[in-house]
Amino acid sequence: MRFAGVKVTDPSDRKIWAGTEVEPERYYDADSEGVMRAKDELRQDTWDAMNIDEEEEARELKRKTRRTTPMTPSEIAAAENYGKTVLRPVIEAGKRAP
Repeated sequence: MRFAGVKVTDPSDRKIWAGTEVEPERYYDADSEGVMRAKDELRQDTWDAMNIDEEEEARELKRKTRRTTPMTPSEIAAAENYGKTVLRPVIEAGKRAP
């Protein structure tokens, strides 16, 4: 699948693309040392991505992956089997532990 305007999705070029090559509009022009520095918008986006609240992240994940239909009988049977064969022995072993 290709995304419009994104160079990093082409595996045939076997090149790792730098951020300045992928999104040049999010960087200032090169300074006297030849360094392209991130614009404030990119810096803020990076800061926000790195400092996300763990609880909010968990809530967002739950919103995205929550189940909206009831379990089928085969899914119920599989869950019960997992509980009996995997979880129950662990619980019982934990009760017996000193």
